[in-house]
Amino acid sequence: METRSRRLPWLVAVSLLLLPATAAAWTGKVVGVADGGTITVLHNWQPEKVRLWGIDCPEKNQNFGTKAKHITSTLVFAKMVEVDPVTTDRYRRTVAFVRVGDTVVNEELIRQELARVFTRYCNRPICHAKSGSYWRPRHGRGSGASG
Repeated sequence: METRSRRLPWLVAVSLLLLPATAAAWTGKVVGVADGGTITVLHNWQPEKVRLWGIDCPEKNQNFGTKAKHITSTLVFAKMVEVDPVTTDRYRRTVAFVRVGDTVVNEELIRQELARVFTRYCNRPICHAKSGSYWRPRHGRGSGASG
């Protein structure tokens, strides 16, 4: 019995080390908006690039790219946001859910149909509700339209 009680702390310690590391949510001020899906947030007084997780926004040079950037800027620029990291991408950006007040920016861009869901990665309810949406249908324009 004594041997078992000595092993328990080791088993607990090893188990904790094997659990996947998840970063805790943090808050910071948005100091830049690169496009609809990428912002720069101050984290520990350092600028950190944050990619909005689970969505695909048009780039600045694509249809509605300017509008997506404008909406993202309106929602977050110069505001305090909560960043809930999910992972880090190959460009070393934090990929996260971003919340300003009661609004999850990722979800708001989907609701406004300025982003489509990356169904391959996104497993939240909003991902399934709008998985077919894209920025063109809402505006009723053809593929040659610009935003």
